Amino acid sequence: MEIVKQYICQCITTASNNLRLNSQQIEVVALLREVISESSDVERDIKNMKRITEFSTLAIRLNEIYNFLTGRVDILKLSDQFKIHSSGLIKDLTHMLDTVTPRSFKAATQKLENLDIHKSTLQFNEKAEVKDNSVVNVDLSKRRSSDDLLERQSESIKEKLILDDEKEDEEAIRKEQEEIRAAKHAEAEKVRFKLIKVHDDIKEEKDTLAKQGIKKLIELGIIRVTTSDDEATTT
Repeated sequence: MEIVKQYICQCITTASNNLRLNSQQIEVVALLREVISESSDVERDIKNMKRITEFSTLAIRLNEIYNFLTGRVDILKLSDQFKIHSSGLIKDLTHMLDTVTPRSFKAATQKLENLDIHKSTLQFNEKAEVKDNSVVNVDLSKRRSSDDLLERQSESIKEKLILDDEKEDEEAIRKEQEEIRAAKHAEAEKVRFKLIKVHDDIKEEKDTLAKQGIKKLIELGIIRVTTSDDEATTT
């Protein structure tokens, strides 16, 4: 179930990134992600969270996400569905963050643990009663069926696709950055060539004007050309 926990935690992170959080709210989000990531039974904990006031509204939304992940998932639409799930969490996450502090969150977490302990005690007592009545209790849940194998394969495929999507996003960003750099370099080269051409044109125009000016001065007799050493003298 690691992929399920990772998916839910990432939904929570993405939803919180759309909110303006203070330091206490950031801490609460971190604690919430910790509860999910360290859970030994996500389905059980989410169901128990619905029984606790501080978590009840958010837990309903988390339970919808969990049911989606454990059902038949259209892999091709997984990315779009993730956006829907993360955006759907924003309202419920905001409500919880407005009413819960790190201290009250930890207290609610303790309630969650107490529910697990109470349930475990009841299960232990039931097993003890069955043993006293000499009834053989066969746990069929540990039998590995074809459904279990298919579920594990499905989870493996989901995890691989999520990682592949992240790699594709990184590659797309890298290519886009390279294209931007190449475009900037090409634009800079165009500007440089234009400046060189403008400089050459100005220089050529100056030379032409200088030659025309000297020619005009010669025609007006202001400058006289002598034959000795090809020097020009003025009168």
